[in-house]
Amino acid sequence: MEEKPRGPKLTNLIGCRFEKLLVIEYDKPKWKCRCDCGIEKSIWPDLLKKGKAKSCGCLRGKGEKTNGRKNERVRRIRSCMMGRCYNTKDRSYHLYGGRGIAVCERWRNSFKNFLDDMGEPPSTSHTLDRKDNNGDYSPSNCRWASIEEQSNNRSSNVFLEFNGERLSISQWARKLGISKSVLRSRINKKLPIEKILSEAKTKSSSEIAREKHEFEGENLTMLEWADRLKVNYLTFKSYVLEHGIEKAILFYKNGRKVERNNRCCLCGRMISKDILEKRCKNCS
Repeated sequence: MEEKPRGPKLTNLIGCRFEKLLVIEYDKPKWKCRCDCGIEKSIWPDLLKKGKAKSCGCLRGKGEKTNGRKNERVRRIRSCMMGRCYNTKDRSYHLYGGRGIAVCERWRNSFKNFLDDMGEPPSTSHTLDRKDNNGDYSPSNCRWASIEEQSNNRSSNVFLEFNGERLSISQWARKLGISKSVLRSRINKKLPIEKILSEAKTKSSSEIAREKHEFEGENLTMLEWADRLKVNYLTFKSYVLEHGIEKAILFYKNGRKVERNNRCCLCGRMISKDILEKRCKNCS
């Protein structure tokens, strides 16, 4: 059974229209309305009676006020911009005002000028962005940018240029279909640009561990070989990546005699593997 409004001060609004809103039922303590666009929304009766609610929200950007003020989001954006540049207590001040970045006089003195120059953001995901990160906030240096565009315009970004194309790590990763961490790992290894931007995906640690290697009729994973030879897996893996699986297995099967024999036969100093006489320079 539909609950009816109680109390002498409540007026039955079912069937009443307020601009694009039609009241359809009582949703205590609000009234459920159906907008002309098809969306249903519960709204406080005072907002309906005072004309502050005219739609479900679809009229915003077309002249409807939000909380009694137009262009509320643009006002907040401008307020944050001013705080970053002039409020020393703002948590981002050291990145803006502390670096000497300011707001042009035209925008600093008038919200209307800021709105006239920038207009409304194209969507809720667009925010204010400076084209030059070292420049001031001004009409010539600002735009509405998406989150992706803003991330590509950060001063901390690393750009890679190859075949006349200059993109950030995120953009290259998206284009090549590999993760950003793989590209960063290749950069840290100081590989040539051709190998850094190679589409071949670097094997993960788990893939390396599961990969099988055949030796003398046995086909085992690297983990199984390390267990068979009674060697620490990470130590074994490091030797395999440097010398290959065959040399690694022989090295540990022979009880590391290869390295033990690589000493001077007279004084015991370590010598180059290429010296056949097994004598260091001091004893030769």
